[in-house]
Amino acid sequence: MREEPCTLNPAPQRAKLVEELMRNISAQIGIRSRFEGDLCPACRQMYRELTRRYKGDWFKVMDHIKVRRLVLSEKGS
Repeated sequence: MREEPCTLNPAPQRAKLVEELMRNISAQIGIRSRFEGDLCPACRQMYRELTRRYKGDWFKVMDHIKVRRLVLSEKGS
């Protein structure tokens, strides 16, 4: 999956998730974040298949998700 991991959460629950994640950070450095949009078609299909396989158990579906941090640098080295 090459998507924002927060988009795996249903849209109605994302605001609460972001609020929880950003509670301490935004108070310290003034950053506000939100996640909009949906998964790409390929990721959406994979998500549907896993959801069917695990009969809607979101936690089992999430066991398949690997999150990697990607840092881009303007230095070019």
